[in-house]
Amino acid sequence: MRLEHVDYHVFAHESAQDFSEDVSQWHQLDGQIKLSMEAGTALYISWGQGPLQYSIEVRETTFFHQELLHMVSMDKHPYWARFISHFIHWQFEDAQHQILLLSTGEEKIFLSSQYEDGMFQGDSVRVAQLKPL
Repeated sequence: MRLEHVDYHVFAHESAQDFSEDVSQWHQLDGQIKLSMEAGTALYISWGQGPLQYSIEVRETTFFHQELLHMVSMDKHPYWARFISHFIHWQFEDAQHQILLLSTGEEKIFLSSQYEDGMFQGDSVRVAQLKPL
């Protein structure tokens, strides 16, 4: 699937954070990530309930009511710009679905269900360039 757009869908309490300008080691959001593909399809990534509660899940439908979320375009952010217009592949790095790897050629990004302190099984999504420990 060729990626066209990346948006973070965040809650009001997160909307003050400017993810589009943040180039720290990782982003953390309580909402979801929307990957818009070339064929008009979309993948939504967030924390969910399977196979464990607070695992990373991938769906073709939103996890949350859209009216609760604010959209932040991430197309130009250094984390995501290298993926735009490329075919992406995704795979879970572990059986409990705590880490999801997105890749295109040599480029990689990791999505995990971690809290700020690094603890897994969080009700949040961490986006990082380095594989979580």
